Amino acid sequence: MKAVESSLPQFFVPQALDLLHRSLDKADEVLDQVAPNLPRWLGETANVAGGGAKGLSDRFVSGFLWLNKLGLAAQHGYKVVIRQSMFRGEYSLLGQDLEPNPDYWLAVLHKRLFGTKVLGIDRGNHRPELVRIFAHCTKTG
Repeated sequence: MKAVESSLPQFFVPQALDLLHRSLDKADEVLDQVAPNLPRWLGETANVAGGGAKGLSDRFVSGFLWLNKLGLAAQHGYKVVIRQSMFRGEYSLLGQDLEPNPDYWLAVLHKRLFGTKVLGIDRGNHRPELVRIFAHCTKTG
């Protein structure tokens, strides 16, 4: 599959970050009706379809999409988020040299530090579309 054309702002503009939120809302509506007790997993995710965006998907800027995805999935009660590719493609967690890409380290930190309890956030009068805030209890043990 050919990579989709992407530009730097697509990795952090609110409109791009909101796409997943709307998709999860729609999926939740269906799942709540047909299988309300089914554990929810988000599978085969990536930051850009078709193999990723060269020079962007494997850089720190992709962390905006990745952390937004992890935070939204947790808020929606998803227990597992599966990355599309560990190796191969521009969006893989490991580079062609087998060195970890930045999203790998973000996933490690997220897994080590964040517990499973997600806290609600009152954003008040702030423009929530410009700032992503997620709060979790820390991992214990």
